[in-house]
Formats: sequence, C-alpha cells, structure tokens
Amino acid sequence: MQGKRTFSVIGNCQAPYLANALLSNKDFNDQYTWVKIPPIHLIQRSDIHTYFEKLKELDLVIHQPVVDKKRFSEFETGNLRNQLTETLTLICIPSCYFNGYFPTISTVSGIKTPADSVHDMGVFHAFDLGIPIQKTVELLYQKNIFYNRYYTERWQSAVTALQQREIDAAVDIEVSNFINETGRHEILMNQFNHPKKKIFKFLSEKICETLGIEQSETRPQKDLDNIIWPVLPWVKDELRIHSQESEKLIVRGTEVSWEEFVSGSFKSYQNMPAIQRNACVKRNTQVRSLLEEAL
Repeated sequence: MQGKRTFSVIGNCQAPYLANALLSNKDFNDQYTWVKIPPIHLIQRSDIHTYFEKLKELDLVIHQPVVDKKRFSEFETGNLRNQLTETLTLICIPSCYFNGYFPTISTVSGIKTPADSVHDMGVFHAFDLGIPIQKTVELLYQKNIFYNRYYTERWQSAVTALQQREIDAAVDIEVSNFINETGRHEILMNQFNHPKKKIFKFLSEKICETLGIEQSETRPQKDLDNIIWPVLPWVKDELRIHSQESEKLIVRGTEVSWEEFVSGSFKSYQNMPAIQRNACVKRNTQVRSLLEEAL
C-alpha cells in the first residue's frame, strides 16, 4: 500500500458499493487505497467535523450531492467544493434515485413496512380507502389497473427528474442517459435507490476515464440488494423490457408474499399520526383515483 494515493466516497448507502466497484478495477486498485467513511446518514452530526477533517488528507474524494446543510454540515456539496477543490481531486456523481420501474413506491418518514423503509403508496391509499387486504393484493399485484402508457409517462418523468437533479448539482458524471438507454433493455434498479452492479460498473468506468486511468475490466461483485422490489409483468410489457428476473419481493434475502407485505403495511398505518396520514392522502393521488375506479 505504500506509495498509493488515497480516496473516499461520500454519499448514501450506495457509496461503499461504488468504492468496491472501483477497487474491482485492477488499474484503479493499483493506484488507490480506500479510506472508509460511513454513509453520511449513519454519521452522528457531532462526528461530521472529524470525518470532514479526514477528507483533507486524501487525494481523491468522490461525492454525491448533499443539500441539507443543517443536517450534514460540512458535507454539504457547496462546502466540499469551497474547502477541498484546491487541495485534492473532487468528483461529483449523482445519487442514483430512480423510480421509473416502480412509480408507486416511496418512503414514509418514521414508519416501517415488511419491506423496511419501502412503502407502496397504492397500499397506503387502499388502507385509507378501507379496501380489504386480499382485494388490495388483487388490484395492485395481480392485474394492471393503470391506464395505457401510465408506466411510459412515469419512466420519462423519472428520467427528467434525475436529469434535473444532475443539472442542479452540476455533477461531473451523469448517469441519467445510461439509465434511459440501457434500462429499457434490462432492469438496472432493485428499488428506487438500490442500483444493480451494472450502474456501479458504469460510474466506476467513467470515474477512471475522468482520472485518466488506463482501465482494466471493472467487475463489481454485488448489487445493492437489501430490498428487491420486482418489476411486475405488465410494467415490463409496457416498457418493452425483456427480463426473466424474479417477480417476487425479496427483503434481505427472504421472500415476502404480497399478502404479508400488505397486511404488515396496514398494521403500520393503523398507528400513523393524523397529520402524517392526511399528508400521505395527498401523495400519488392518481393512484388513489385509479383504485377507487377499480372497485
């Protein structure tokens, strides 16, 4: 390791997967040693300054956009650029948040489902409308209640949103065009913020290209797959994706049936504060309307 340069990746749960993908490239690995910094949402605010000071000792910092200065303090993107640009190589990459395959899933602050922090807003609306568990499963996971071109429109909306975030953050490497082109032939995401290894491979190769590193093959070993939300058959059909991947919900390696997911979600929503429930009613209202029409 003597004589190697040092690097780190600053970002969400995707960061260590990208670091490992980079190290799978022999030419990068020959030149760089990874200085591990936890995903930033796992760092206590009181510890941020200590980790930020470590960055000053590195040769390369790859970072996702960080906009919440109140929560993440010195890791905020503008501060990183102001403090580090003149002393090391700084490369900004997008956070791979993309819900084009599954436009109804999201998060609800402070509430867990059988898929951990992943919620299907269709399931929430079914709960709020008083639709029984089995009927909810039938409407959402056994047939397509959405109108023609719904998923095509949502795909384009997701691409446009990702492109806008890339522009807003002035990223050095974009991923939106790759997802839009390659992702219509194969599934690139396990859920809205869990990329498959092909995206990590793409980003790693672009980073090496930016650094002027002569590349050997990049071979990421692992998807970010804590939660695998399936792309349902009618979604594949509309988006013309030819894939034989499983259409099961997998949570940390274990299959969760749709009945388990819906019933567990319903139980979680029973204790939801009224103000939060009212806010969720206003989200994905189109899904709510379609559920009402399907009854």
